Amino acid sequence: FSLSLVLMILAITGLSQNQISLKYHRGPLLKIHPDFPEVPNLPTNVELDLGFHLSGKRSWHTLVGSPELHLSAMWLHLGDTKVLGSGLTLLPWLDWEVWSRKRTTLKFGAGISFVYLTRIFDRVDNPQNNVLGTRFNNITYLQLALQYDLSKMTQAELVISADHISNANTGNPNLGANIPGVFVGVRWRNSSENISNLKKASGRSDFSTQWGLGIRIGAGRVANLRAGGPRYGAYS
Repeated sequence: FSLSLVLMILAITGLSQNQISLKYHRGPLLKIHPDFPEVPNLPTNVELDLGFHLSGKRSWHTLVGSPELHLSAMWLHLGDTKVLGSGLTLLPWLDWEVWSRKRTTLKFGAGISFVYLTRIFDRVDNPQNNVLGTRFNNITYLQLALQYDLSKMTQAELVISADHISNANTGNPNLGANIPGVFVGVRWRNSSENISNLKKASGRSDFSTQWGLGIRIGAGRVANLRAGGPRYGAYS
């Protein structure tokens, strides 16, 4: 999450276009364990997305394929109000072009943040919830979007998405929630400048490839497998 915010701050000076879209995702909660609770309804995800097309003034803009920076406010209903509840998140994410032809573009997007959950495991009030055991969890978001230019300012898109919610075993139970989804939507941007012109403007050749050696150190906490058990320090 911190890395995503740093990326947003670094990129904010190179914004070229703004866009806004309202999305409605719907898909099943995957049953990944024999003891996974029955979910009576399909989970839903309502998303308000603000997108910013980067100007191409930085070398990494070209390297990752004409990227767009997004900030999405999401409300997720996990399919069972009483047991699993809902989630709220503010998610920064990035998408970039992997293929294009004339007015059609295929993009891949990814982001990571924290999500707050309204219902979690409790021995007395909610013992059926063995999916998520802490209020704050990681949410990882992936999407593959096929976009078609309807005009210079609007695009239609068909999107396959995936949400993963987990606390990385910092608290138990933690089976985790995995929600694939699909939606169709329309995007609007505040400029009539064609995206293809931005791609041409972002082309750069004034960078070189270099190799190096690095060391990474990490620290965290891990919970005992028993619900409500002790937590221990962890490092890598």
